[in-house]
This record gives sequence, structure tokens and C-alpha cells, in this order.
Amino acid sequence: EMTEAGIAESDALAACSSARYPEDLGACVVDINALTGLTSNSALVVCQRSRRPLEVANCTIDIHSSLLESPSTKALQNCGRSLLPERYGNCVNDIAEAADISTDEALTQCIRAG
Repeated sequence: EMTEAGIAESDALAACSSARYPEDLGACVVDINALTGLTSNSALVVCQRSRRPLEVANCTIDIHSSLLESPSTKALQNCGRSLLPERYGNCVNDIAEAADISTDEALTQCIRAG
């Protein structure tokens, strides 16, 4: 599935062979690419580093579908940096809706919160 999303076969093989849960890694890359417009290579870098690739995908997709009109690598990177990606995504969405601040400001405030 990752090769169909644009990942080179050698990169997909290397990523899957080193992943704890290769199916989750593949789903993370494919879902982010398909549902946010971000490149599959960008998604692979972030998903590969995460212990929770499915949560990273959900976080990124939720932020994009709720708040963004164009692809944002900052949302992807911050979801990948967070120890609890789904909680981070909820924080961004909730703060952006509750307070009249930009999405970038919400991304920054929530990543600072830890």
C-alpha cells in the first residue's frame, strides 16, 4: 500500500522491516497521504519515528479536516512530536474553536502544554 502511495519500494521495505507494527505504519502513511494532501514521504518520516503511528494519523487527519484548507507539515510534525497525539489533536481543535486564535497559534500552544 505504501508503494502505491508513492513510497519507493526499498524505502517501504526498510521501514516495514524495522517497524514494530508494520501494518500500523503503512496505514499511517497511506491515510495521511490520502486524507490530508501531504506527501507520503513526509508522512513516512513522521510515522516511522512514532510509537503510535495510528494516533499520529488520526491527529493529523482530525486537525486537517477541522481547521485547515491546505496541507500543513507543521500539524503532521507536531502530531508526531507529541507523546499523546490524539490528546494533542483534541487540544488543537478545542482551543482553535473556543478561542479566537489561528490554527498555527493553537498548534504552538498545545505542543507547549506537554
